[in-house]
Amino acid sequence: MQNAQKFEQLLWSLAGQLPSLVALAGCIVFVATRWKRYPKVSLLTLIGLLVIFVADFFFGVIFVWAPDLLINGGSGLSGGANVTTVFMVLGLISNTVFAIAFIFLLAAIFTQRRHPAPDSRSPN
Repeated sequence: MQNAQKFEQLLWSLAGQLPSLVALAGCIVFVATRWKRYPKVSLLTLIGLLVIFVADFFFGVIFVWAPDLLINGGSGLSGGANVTTVFMVLGLISNTVFAIAFIFLLAAIFTQRRHPAPDSRSPN
């Protein structure tokens, strides 16, 4: 019964993320259509978007099941872990993964930029 409740909790969590997941999927399709024109930018963008997409699913599962396993001592920890510590560590890990994804997206923004032509009116 406990696993059924956890699975239902996971489905509700993913349902709450559905708009973001649909938007990410749309962005991934858009990036794929631009691949031939901008391959380097598309690769960096695709990596960032895929990391976010996969992390949403992965951390959805982790945040549903891992706290009970760690807090109740299911992982072999003596006496279980502190609730605050478990959520702090999980939050730190998930935020680090998302920061890495945003690094790829930011790199894509500034890749293959053309330098503006010098203004002929400005004195050198």
